[in-house]
Amino acid sequence: MSRLIELADAEIIPHIRIDGGTPLFEAKETKKWVANSLIQRYEGKELPFNLRVVSERPLADKLNIPKPLKEIEGLQDITDVLDLRSGIYFLFLNDDVVYVGQSIKVSSRIHEHVYVKDFNRVLFMKWPKSDLDRIEGALIRDIKPKLNYTKQGFLLGTGNPDNDEVVLSLIKSSVL
Repeated sequence: MSRLIELADAEIIPHIRIDGGTPLFEAKETKKWVANSLIQRYEGKELPFNLRVVSERPLADKLNIPKPLKEIEGLQDITDVLDLRSGIYFLFLNDDVVYVGQSIKVSSRIHEHVYVKDFNRVLFMKWPKSDLDRIEGALIRDIKPKLNYTKQGFLLGTGNPDNDEVVLSLIKSSVL
C-alpha cells in the first residue's frame, strides 16, 4: 500500500482524493494500471548447459548493483535467505563489492564470513562447480574487492589471468 501512496503522491497512478486527503484507489482500475505499467514479462532464453535449479530467489534489482556487475545476468540477492548451493557470491558493504567468493555450499560459506568480514548484502550467481575457479578468479581480478587482497597486498584469485577477458565476456553473455 505504501508503494501505491508513493505513486499517487507523484501523480503517476490513477486515484482520487477527497479534499486533498489520503489517495483512494478503485480496485479494478488500479489492477489494470499495475498490469499495464509495472508488470514485465520475460520469456527467458535457453540455457547453454545443463543446470539444475538451486533457488527460486528474485533477481537482484539492477538499479542497486554497482557498475562492474550490471552486465551480469541472473544475479540473485540472497541477503535474507542463504540456502543456495554452488556458485559465485559477492559480499557488499553498502554499494561496494568488498569480496568475491565461490562455494559449492554457499550458505555455509557465507555464514563463516559473518564473523570475520564487514558486509551488509550478498548477491549470488548460481554456477556449476566445475567452472567456479576460473570464474571467481576472473571476477576478482576485474573487480578487485578490498577483502580479496592478502595482508602483503597481493590480489587473490584462482584460474588463469590470461583467459580473464574471454571468461568475463562469456559470463556477461551467459554462454559458459
